[in-house]
Formats: sequence, C-alpha cells, structure tokens
Amino acid sequence: MKKAFTPCRIGACELKYRFVMTAGNLGWCTDGHVSDETVAFYRERAKGGAGLIVAGAAGVDPVRMNRQGMMQVCQDRFIPGLKRLADDVHRHGSKIFLQLMHAGAYAKPEEHGMLQPVSASEYECGFTRARTKELTVEEIHQIEEYFKDGALRAKEAGFDGVEVIASAGYLISEFLSKAVNKRTDEYGGSLENRTRFLEEILQQIKKSAGADYPVMVRLSGADFIPGGNTAKDTVETAKRIERWVDALDVTGGWHESQVPQITYHVPHGAYLFLAKLIKDVVSVPVVGCNRLDMDTAVNAIEAGTIDMAGMLRGFIADPAVVEKYKTGRKAEIRPCLGCNQECLERIFRGGRLGCVVNPLVGREDEKLHTGAKNQQILVVGAGPAGLAFASESAKTNRVTVWERENTYGGMARLIGQMPNREDTQSYLDYLFYMCNKRGVRFVFQKNADPRELLELLESGKFDKVVVASGSLYEREIKREYPVAPDARVLSIRDFFQEKACSDKHMVIIGAGYQAAQIGLTYASRKYREEERRFIGKYAPAYTECVDNIMRREKPEITLITKGKKPGEGFGMTTRWIILKEIKESGIDVKTETEVLRVEKNQVVCKEKGEEIFIPADMVVITGGEKPNPVFHKEIPEALKGRILWIGDAGKTGRISEAVKSAFQTAINQKEDRDV
Repeated sequence: MKKAFTPCRIGACELKYRFVMTAGNLGWCTDGHVSDETVAFYRERAKGGAGLIVAGAAGVDPVRMNRQGMMQVCQDRFIPGLKRLADDVHRHGSKIFLQLMHAGAYAKPEEHGMLQPVSASEYECGFTRARTKELTVEEIHQIEEYFKDGALRAKEAGFDGVEVIASAGYLISEFLSKAVNKRTDEYGGSLENRTRFLEEILQQIKKSAGADYPVMVRLSGADFIPGGNTAKDTVETAKRIERWVDALDVTGGWHESQVPQITYHVPHGAYLFLAKLIKDVVSVPVVGCNRLDMDTAVNAIEAGTIDMAGMLRGFIADPAVVEKYKTGRKAEIRPCLGCNQECLERIFRGGRLGCVVNPLVGREDEKLHTGAKNQQILVVGAGPAGLAFASESAKTNRVTVWERENTYGGMARLIGQMPNREDTQSYLDYLFYMCNKRGVRFVFQKNADPRELLELLESGKFDKVVVASGSLYEREIKREYPVAPDARVLSIRDFFQEKACSDKHMVIIGAGYQAAQIGLTYASRKYREEERRFIGKYAPAYTECVDNIMRREKPEITLITKGKKPGEGFGMTTRWIILKEIKESGIDVKTETEVLRVEKNQVVCKEKGEEIFIPADMVVITGGEKPNPVFHKEIPEALKGRILWIGDAGKTGRISEAVKSAFQTAINQKEDRDV
C-alpha cells in the first residue's frame, strides 16, 4: 500500500490516511451557526476518504463577527452546532479540526457590522481597500484570549484539534509580515517580535486546552507581496513556533499576492517546495497544499516531500476523490477546473459556495427528484451539457448521444487547447468515461435532422429528445461595420480549428473573456517545434542554425474594444492574471476604439477621433454566438413536452451554466411512460 494511504499522527490524533481537506468558508451558516448544509457537506467528504477535515474558518472575535454566512466559535451558543458537525464527521470515519480565524485587515466593513478593520499597523489594505486601525497592546492581548477561548470551545464540541490560520493575509499573517507590520513595540520590528503574537496565542491554547490537545498552524510559505516575508523568513518562523505545534500546514501567499496561487494558471503542486523547505528544518508533520491533484499529492508523499497532502477544491469537486483513487477508480474522479467561478469568486462576493463541475455542492442532503426512469432518451450533442445530462440520466434510463463531430467535447474541447486549461479536457474525459460506464451509446458524425427527430419521437423509438447542440456562429450577424468579402475573418470555432495559423498580423475584435483567451493562445503557439526537436536530438550541433526557419517570428496581435478596460467576464481572482499575461505577451490592446470597417489585410478604426489602419492578415470577431436549437419549424403540440433544450442550445453561456442546466433537467425529468 502506498504511504499516502497509511496512518499518520498529528500529536495525539491519528489519521487513517494522509489526505487533509483544508479549510474554506462555505457561506452557509446562519448568524454564525452550523447549518444542516454544512454538516451534510462535510459528512460526504468524511465518507469519501478524507483523513482529516479542517472545518471553518471559524471566527473567534465576538465583537467583529462576520454574520454573512461564516462559521463562528466566538461564543458558547455556537457549541451545540459545532458538536453536531464533529460527531457526524466522526461517525463516518474521519478526524476533524476547527480552524480558528481573525480576518484582521481583510474584514470587510459591510460584512462586520460596518466596524473598521484592525491590524498590526494602520494601512490601506490592498485586498479590501479599507483603512485599518492599529491594535493597542491591550487589544492584542484580548484577541489572544479570543483564540484561546475558541480552542476551548472546539475541544468541548468534540473536535480532535484546532488549526490557527496565520496565512493568506489575515490578522496573524499581518503581524508576521514585515510588509504591513510597522510597529515599533515588542510586536513589531524583528522577526522574533513579529512572531510574538502567534507564539502567545499558541502558548495560551496549549496551556488552557492541554499540552496534548493537537494544534496545527497554517502558514504562508512566502507572502508574495512587495516587501513581504520570503520563504526564508517563514522557515525561521516555523522553527520558532515548532515547540508549540503538532503540525504545520504550508500554503502559498496572500489573497492579494501578485503571483497566482490557486487559479488554473498554477501547475499542480507548484508550491510544494515551500512545504519541503519547512519540512527539512522541523520535526513535526508538514502538510503541503495549493492546486494538488491526487497523482501529484501521492507522489509527493511517497517522495518524502511532504507528510500529508492538503486539498480543498479537489474535495469540493468530488467528495470521494480519495476513496476512488485508493480503489483504482482514478478515471471516475471529477476534476477541479481551477476556475474559481463558483467557489472563491462567490465567497469573495459574500455569496455561498458552489462548484462548476459538481452541482450537488450545498445540496448533499436534499432528496432530489430522481428524474425519468426506464426511458429511451436521445441527446443531440456531446459537449459538456450533453455529456453531463447523459451521464446523470443513464443511471436510470437508456441514453443515446448523437454528435455531428467525430469526437466529444464541443467548444469546451477547444478551451482545453488553451494555455493552462488542460483540466477542462480532463473534465470532458471524465464525463465521457462516466457515460460509457453507465451504458450510454454514442453515434459520432451524425447530424440531427429535425424531421428525423420528430419521426423518432412519433414512432415511440425515443421518449425524449434532449437538444444539447451548443451554439452557432452567426456569420451574417448585423454589425455596426462592413466586412469586405475578401477579408480573412474567422469565428472563435474557426480559429481553433485552423491547423497551421502562421499569420504575422492578427486582429481580435473584442477584449472580453473570449478575445483575451484567443490572443493568449495565439501568442503562445510555437510552430515547427517537432522538426526543431528532431534536429536537436539527432544533430544537436545544427540546432542554432535552424532556429530562424524552425520558428516563426513573434506575431503582432491587437485587441480592439469600445470599452475602457479589457478582460470583462473574468472574475477578480483571474482577471489581473490575464491582464498581466496580455501585457507580457506583447499584445496591443486598443480601448475606446471603434471599428469602422474590416478590409482585406487591415482593419480601419477610429481612435481618439482619428482614423487609424491596423494591419490584419487574420481577423477574429468574438461574439455573435446564438443558440443552435436544431428545430427551426413548428413542433407538433403532442411532442412539445418531449423535447428539451440544455446548455448553449437554450442560452449561450459558460461551462458552469451548461452543466447546471443539464443536471437540473436530468433530475427534474418527469416520466411519460415506462418502456
């Protein structure tokens, strides 16, 4: 058995496996109390093989309390709900810690009774843009008491231990970081002084809860903010607090770090080096985190890089991720896309946790309608909506999928070709695998003729037709500018289906989500790399000689938009990364620019009242998609209830909307008749 699936100890607490579900605000608590949704959510992850679940974050400050969906441990009245959570997790085989948290500068006033956020020093927080109040020594001691009291309540509620969060830019990390801690007293200045606040918290917890009560600390391996702590600083901090802790949980930087932390831009396991630096100098177990998939996590544990692997969004996407991997069902693991759309983005907006690929998040305990049973269902289209619907419906029905292409995935397959978007392809592969496992029959290169579909319904061969045919590009869409017939104009689909684009001048009209992705994809393309690798392998002395002909020169890419800023459609956690990549790729972005006409080899625009001419060997016009309903004529009244539309066939949108509509349609189907 692999080491990852062997027991591990955190102090007096023994874990069955070395996989830790790390903490994250779910947004489901009412006035700080543990909700039924919260219990059901963690229960499923306990059943799915998590060795340790870190619940929370739970607020420790009864004055500055977040009442907007966040769990609380700041008063005794929260103990019964917390106990219910701990007991339920224990019943299903996992251990559970409670993460104790004080938001500090990250406490948005609108979520904390309009109180001014507090911190080690007075400054304007880069994450919330709110100005902080510097804590007095007396207030520091009071907050230390809050952490101690929170640990005692967690112990009373039956938690196996606590985790103190000293990462991500929250209060303790603000004391630790030389970037924002500008104090001149015993809590500021030297690393020893900056660590004092955390050390005193840990000492109080150990003294009051007992030396044998497990305590873990979550550290930022490096702040990744200007003037912040380096990995070397964090190593020294870890050495200072080692005597007061039973494990260290090492993550990346702060929420405001200008280095991507958990988006799809981050390779799996990219930050494990931070955990390894600390593991090399401490004797307590170390948890490594950030963008881990199971293969990376298992390999890191086997190699001794980390003692335990910490994952949050992997468990959100698939509660049974560990158990599936352990039992050899890796292909059945529903992968996280790293998109942040329904998880981090929602929480940062004060919303409730969701998941693009797992519509059951937050609904684990609902008695969902089972949908149709024993029906013959035809699905038109094998994109994400069609695959998701077919996979779900095939649990209780016989499902056939027609797809006009020779493979599955639709437009989402093209997204999987973009830089850093490999997880999208992994998700499509997962859906296709689950469809086949559940007996879905696929017919590729099969066009859906409306007349044939109606005949199949009328004859009773199929009980339902579910249209998941995606979107169409409206080539003749009425535009505000003329397009010359000899101009080389491509749609988004055309662009990705081009086998060998080698155009020097590329213009993309639009600067939103689609345009930015296309520009970055084109900028990242390398041409004739296979030939170059061949020469490098068999005739390396000639590699430099062929460089000039084996690689094309850097393309000139221009994004044109009427708007003031590019990157519309991206969330706050990814937009800044996209804008940075656009700049570093040398893509020219022309904002507040109007397209006058598209001609052969150029686009004519108006910029600041003047006409400008932009060279264009190829023009990609974003937008113009419309639903592809398949049926363009009147549907007989008797058949209307037996034809359903999902995904882009009903309303164009992202993968998240497609999957939601597919799932909702699948569980809400009504039986027409048994066959």
